[in-house]
Amino acid sequence: MVLIWAERELTLRSDGTGSCLIVSGTPFSRFIRPAYIVLTEALQKYFSRLRNLRRYRGPKGLELCHEQKNPEGFKNLPAITFHLQNADLVAGLMDLINSTKGEYFCLAVSPSDVVTAIGA
Repeated sequence: MVLIWAERELTLRSDGTGSCLIVSGTPFSRFIRPAYIVLTEALQKYFSRLRNLRRYRGPKGLELCHEQKNPEGFKNLPAITFHLQNADLVAGLMDLINSTKGEYFCLAVSPSDVVTAIGA
């Protein structure tokens, strides 16, 4: 899966908005809204092809949640590579998932109007 985000969406602006941070110790990530939309639309399209999953409305702030019809662990989940300046950060999709039970999971990502912060 290749997602293209405009560099301007992740660049620090003079008003303090923008930029991309890697925040260790937090299980949730926040993406500037245009990048969030691209990411969640691509993942929803991917998940919609998996017959073992059914989308459901998750808790507030977690919009992309699914139930596995036949819980058998998380298989066939794509990795996401963030191509940053002078480095690549590979996040297995499990790194972006908050799982409350084995059969339910939510993408632990929310939109932001200020900054992108990738939880690590």
